[in-house]
Amino acid sequence: MTRVDVFSQIYLVFLALGTIVGSVVITYTLYKVYKYRAGNDHEYDVGRPQLGELPTGADKGGRKLFLSFTLSAIIVISLIAWTYGLLLYVETGGAEVPEDGVEVDVVGDNFAWEFAYTDSDTLPRDQLNDSVEMMGQQATAEALAEARSNDSLSYSAALAARMDEASNETVTESDVSTNYETVTRMRVPTGREIHIDTTSGDVWHNFGIPEFRVKSDAIPDETSETWFVADEAGEYRIACYELCGSGHSGMTGTVIAMSNEEYENWYEGQVIEIDAAIEALEAGTYGQSSATATADGSGNDAANASTSASAAGSAGGVGA
Repeated sequence: MTRVDVFSQIYLVFLALGTIVGSVVITYTLYKVYKYRAGNDHEYDVGRPQLGELPTGADKGGRKLFLSFTLSAIIVISLIAWTYGLLLYVETGGAEVPEDGVEVDVVGDNFAWEFAYTDSDTLPRDQLNDSVEMMGQQATAEALAEARSNDSLSYSAALAARMDEASNETVTESDVSTNYETVTRMRVPTGREIHIDTTSGDVWHNFGIPEFRVKSDAIPDETSETWFVADEAGEYRIACYELCGSGHSGMTGTVIAMSNEEYENWYEGQVIEIDAAIEALEAGTYGQSSATATADGSGNDAANASTSASAAGSAGGVGA
């Protein structure tokens, strides 16, 4: 069950119950108005409580009151429990990433959305190409092999250290990305859980995908977790739902949902398995090539989106 299913169920149930309860109340009220209208000969209920007196339940009116109160309490409590259970599922559904799930880190920064695909077993081809160009295949292979054999050493730190030695310019760990990154475009497979960790690089934002019922706060130095499932292929709008400055209205993006096969083909064109990279580098057979064209022919997302990101950034600087 997806987030869309959950919120659709809650909406339909509340709509149906509200319609039923409203119809019953209005019908009963109109019936009583007609029954006890002025000038109509009728006998008032016997044993009615006086003003300030609580009904005992022994008479007809008291039994009606207690019956309506009991039924109302049962309905309301059941509805609260059912709604709470569904919302708890939404909140805890993303606690664990399934084996076929996709993890994406989302950063709102300078009126643009940045996406990093978290995968500890791969490296972006563009990053590997840069490393090979700067220090050669053997040095790159040695750095990756060192990090693979040392759990306390990250691949980015190992590559940065070697690149810093081989370069005339300072290279730090933050300059080396071991996750494939894009700007404004997030590609996802259909039918699989997409788990998102959201944060901000400047001010408060709110990451939202209306069609998937997704909203997640993007706060500096904090991480918000959420998830969704794209049932159908297509393009879906991303927007910021927290007023963040002069470029707020332009802080948009696109989710491109594609079939699992198309997604795998696209992703494999952007990254390379670390073990395969080390093997090819050690043998000196690694062929430098930029990321292949995406499944829809749009090429590298990060390159294509750079113009959009620059335009968003120039919309007025970082908002307060």
